[in-house]
Amino acid sequence: MSETTTTLREKIVVVIPEIRVWTGTRAMHESDYNIGADGELPPKQAVASYGLKSIIDPVVLKPFSALKNRADTLLEGHSVRFLGGWALRKGQIAENVCRELDSIKQEYETLKTEFLANYDNYVEDWARRNPSFASQILSAKLDPATLSRKLSADYEVIAIAPAVDGPRAEEFDKKVESGLTAELIRSINVAAKKYLRDSFDGRSEATQRILSTMRKIHSRLVSLEFLSGNIAPLSKTIATVISACPKQGLIEGANFWILRSIAQTLASESQLAGIIEGRINCDELLVQSRKALSGATTEGALLAVQEPKKTAKRSAKKADIIAEISEFFDANLDDGQSVPRKATQADELPVVQPPQQQSEEMPAGFYF
Repeated sequence: MSETTTTLREKIVVVIPEIRVWTGTRAMHESDYNIGADGELPPKQAVASYGLKSIIDPVVLKPFSALKNRADTLLEGHSVRFLGGWALRKGQIAENVCRELDSIKQEYETLKTEFLANYDNYVEDWARRNPSFASQILSAKLDPATLSRKLSADYEVIAIAPAVDGPRAEEFDKKVESGLTAELIRSINVAAKKYLRDSFDGRSEATQRILSTMRKIHSRLVSLEFLSGNIAPLSKTIATVISACPKQGLIEGANFWILRSIAQTLASESQLAGIIEGRINCDELLVQSRKALSGATTEGALLAVQEPKKTAKRSAKKADIIAEISEFFDANLDDGQSVPRKATQADELPVVQPPQQQSEEMPAGFYF
């Protein structure tokens, strides 16, 4: 089958992780409570939650949870949720992900073997640390076979296909395509909103750590470019902006505001959906943003929030920042359009405190 007739469904596999992590708890029973004149409640650290008791130290199980989180992070970075699993492209990407999952699985099995060998000691140690509840802890100890079933790590890789051919198959393929695209938009949008809130709100500069999340978003978009031909221009633009940032020191001036504008675009569901679905041209958006960044609407975007516990006001020269932004676009994102007007006034914009309740909507005209 030629590439032109290959459906999106035929380009993907679905990875279904099957990682179980035991909580280290058992159900509380009436006999676990010592009631009466001399009664007392179970020790707080031995009660995991209402109706559950911990029979080993929860810290012992954290390495299992860490491995599960590693697997989830790996899959999220290269795929989108689909049919109870994760859809990712066949070929090198799928092979690399499965190879890493095999490594995680092996680490899990090694950890499990060590845990089972020391399980009795873990329970007894926990009982000694909770002497008033020791008998309840020891009586709830699981047998090795049951415990082994509660700790497992594996995954399945499946291909999907409609049960029948013809119009129903075509309808199924359309649902697959729309479902994958919608999930990509949703997940990127959620991550970008958190990124915008945690890394940009109330700031006019940031450390190198601000680039970490943007790199993860970019890497994920590159892995999922096969979902839509409109993703590649977006990921290319993000890569250009990241590469223009300094490799050390603060991210400030034009670099900071361009990064922020990208985060705003990704955090706007309508803008992101418009780009990925082809209703908004990424290059045209750059041109519009360059005009907005050098025009009146920049004023609202350039207002920064004072850092906590600082009373002295700082100020930023509008002309200097506009000049930096214009220079950035000309050097890195040349779209063949005329250079934006240069600011002629070096008026200063005071740093102000915006209202506590901020709208979910991003400032108009300030998208990359």
